[in-house]
Amino acid sequence: MTEEEVLSSIEKVATGLAYKYQFGYYTVDDIKQEAKLIALKAIDKYEPEKGKLETFLWKVVNNGLFNLKRDKYSRLDKPCLTCPLYDLSLKSECAEYNNKLDC
Repeated sequence: MTEEEVLSSIEKVATGLAYKYQFGYYTVDDIKQEAKLIALKAIDKYEPEKGKLETFLWKVVNNGLFNLKRDKYSRLDKPCLTCPLYDLSLKSECAEYNNKLDC
């Protein structure tokens, strides 16, 4: 494959997955850029005899973006209901701390 064909496949896969994985402060363009980096890092592992490049990239980039979202995006769990600082009437549900990690 030519360099142009490879880059075209990477662009197609990145664009196809970007909207599915946008979250938090990561915009669609940020996710596209992350997808392209994941694809470029994995391109050396591609074995043409096992299938099409686009299929390989789709799987690798999908897994990579899933891992990115898992690692970077999290929500705080509710505080323990037995905590003496727990107050359901407050937005943060804690009478002392705004951030549960500070508790």
